[in-house]
Order: sequence, then structure tokens, then C-alpha cells
Amino acid sequence: MNCDVAVVGAGPAGLTLARICSEAGYSVIICEEHATIGLPTHCTGKISLNALNELGIKAKGILTEVAGAKFISPQLSSFSIKRADSQAKIVDRTIFDQYLSDKAINAGAHLLTNTKALDVRVGSSVVRVNCRGERGDLYIQSRIVIGADGAHSTVANTCSLSMKHDAMRLGAQRDVENIAINPEMVEVFLGKTWAPGFFAWLVPTSATSARIGLALPLQLAQATLTYLDRFMKNHPLIRDRLKPCRCTHQSLHIIPTGGPPAHTISDGVLLIGDAAGQVKSTTGGGIYFGISCASIAGEIIIDALKNTKGVLKRSCLKPYEEKWRAKVGHEIEFSVHMRRFLDSLTDAEVNYLFEVIAQNDALLKNIEAKGDIDHQSKVSLSSLRYIMKIVKRPRILYKLSRLITRFALK
Repeated sequence: MNCDVAVVGAGPAGLTLARICSEAGYSVIICEEHATIGLPTHCTGKISLNALNELGIKAKGILTEVAGAKFISPQLSSFSIKRADSQAKIVDRTIFDQYLSDKAINAGAHLLTNTKALDVRVGSSVVRVNCRGERGDLYIQSRIVIGADGAHSTVANTCSLSMKHDAMRLGAQRDVENIAINPEMVEVFLGKTWAPGFFAWLVPTSATSARIGLALPLQLAQATLTYLDRFMKNHPLIRDRLKPCRCTHQSLHIIPTGGPPAHTISDGVLLIGDAAGQVKSTTGGGIYFGISCASIAGEIIIDALKNTKGVLKRSCLKPYEEKWRAKVGHEIEFSVHMRRFLDSLTDAEVNYLFEVIAQNDALLKNIEAKGDIDHQSKVSLSSLRYIMKIVKRPRILYKLSRLITRFALK
């Protein structure tokens, strides 16, 4: 099979790029290893209103809207960040992804489901993607292959563009029904007993249903479901609420939380989305970054296809690397170091910081007024500087100063 652009992975980033290139008149083939677009569900489906507006995307499959988040410490103290109006939509990823798929197909892209990419070989005149589909082995020849196939990207791994796997997390999530929740608030649970190296979450999907999950570093990956079981059965603020519940779906997914690889392009190859580490390490969210970077990639690829022949060389793809890093690279880098800071805190230090933050109305109001879940550094750095003035524990001050100093001149 021949085309101009081969896209491996039919998530939001890959589908967005496929649509953009197809709309420009170029032939596009998308190969997706799963049978159904959007399944299995690999995230909470939370997308900020600001992101939707910026990207010009309709939030198809809206389940509910949330206005803020409640944060719970290891010792069960808490504080909430909430605005009067909704800040994000929770979508059904199957419906949302299929909407993006329909747009790409209607623009002319050809979709192959149940088709797994096995490796990528870049030649002098074409890039070849070797795949295994329902009817056996097949290959796709193109001028460029797009790695949009997640954190353990086959494209990245076979083209020497992969990220450090030891900085990733494994997330586990379950959909539950008949649970008592505040449908406007996400709940975030901290504590090494429940989710060492990350956090546990409860994200409403209706007035009586939610997605509940957690993530762990890959070193603890084999215990992820054990930790989720323990959290759901034993956490004092969760266990009783879950007794009447029914679990309807479970998924496991890799989250790239260590930042992007050194390069996201090479001759005939370009990475987007989770495959490129375009994810917030603080939360694991990547829909906004992935679609935003896919839009940048689409423009660069169209220009390169128009003005060059044969395999798209690294030199003509370089503007993509420069532009996406200029747009969101700082935010991703900040989130990586913020994640390292959070991971460095003991439960006792987290409990202390909760007390400091919860008792400071001015700080909470500033975060509520200026907080941006997609551009966290804007308010986080100013808030961290403020926290440094009121924190009295030297070890925490040292950790905060290292984090702040790293970004003071950026």
C-alpha cells in the first residue's frame, strides 16, 4: 500500500494530523492496532474549555463538566480549588476519538483497524512500515511515517527516538457506577500508601458514576492493580462510597512522565503525542499538548511534501521540532521537574504543606483566579515563591528553592 503519509496510532494526535494532511490533498493511511477507535480507554477524558476553544474542537461525547478539584493529603486533610463556572469537560473517549476519526476519514484518510505496526524501515526513496493485520502481514510505503502510537511507540523504538522507560508510570483505571460524588469536582488523593510516585484520582462522569484510578512508577508496575484494589477497599474516604458500586470497565495504560526524547524527528519519521512525550508529568494529561503539536506537525509536513521529493528529510522537518518545543516545551519541562519535586516529598512533608496551603485564603484565591491546567507554570511558580515565604521547614525550603531557581531565568 502506498501513500504520502503513514500514521501509526489512531488517538487524538494521530487522527488530527491525518485530517490536516488529507484536507490538503495528500494521501494518508492510518494503522491502528485495536479493533475499535477509542478503546481501550487510556485516560480520564478530561479536556479544559480553554484547550477546546484554542484548538477549535467540539467536545463530542460530553459526559459531564467539572469546575475544580479537591486535594486530599495522606492524613486526610484537604483543600479545594474551584471556580464558579466549569473549567473542563469529561468526555467519552470512544465517542470523542471516533468523532476525530470520522473527520479524518471524511477528509480522505484511509483507516486500517486491527493493524499493528511491527517495525519501520527508512530507505533512500520510501519509508516502509511493516504491519500485521487481520489478513496477515502487509506493508505501507510512504514519504513519512508518523509515530502517534503511545508511550511504548513502535515507531520511536525502531527509529532510535524512544524515551527513557524508567521515567514512565503505569496507570490503572476503573469505571464505577452508583457512587456518591460531587459531579463538579475531581478528587486527587496523595500518599505513598495509596499511590507511591504519583497519585490516585476520582473523576466524575455523571451525577452517580466516575472513573477511579491511580498510577505507579514502572518499577512497581506489577503491583498496580493490587494498589488500586487496596485504595478502593481501604481508603477511609473511598471505601464506604464504593460498597454499593458496580465496576463496568478496567484499563491499564503507560504514561510518559519523564519528558520528551532528545529528538522527535529523523529522516522520514516524526513523533507526536505520547510517543513524543508531549504530556504533563504532573497529571499525565496529554490530549491538549498532543493535538496542539499535531497541528504544528501537519503544517510543517504539508509544506515539506509540497516543496521536496522522496522521503522527507530531517532538515525539512526541523521546524516542527523548533515550533512545538517553543509552544509547549517549557510547560512540559516544568511539569517534569514539578513531578520530581512532588515525588521527593515524604508523606509528612505533604501533610505539612497541606496545612500551610489550606490556612492561606489569599494563596487559594490566587490559584483559583489564575490557575490554568494546561499552562501550569504560570501560576505555579508565583505560588511556589509565595509558599516559600510561609514554609518553616528547611528541608522543604531547600527542595522548593531548587525547583524555583531552575526556572527563574526562563
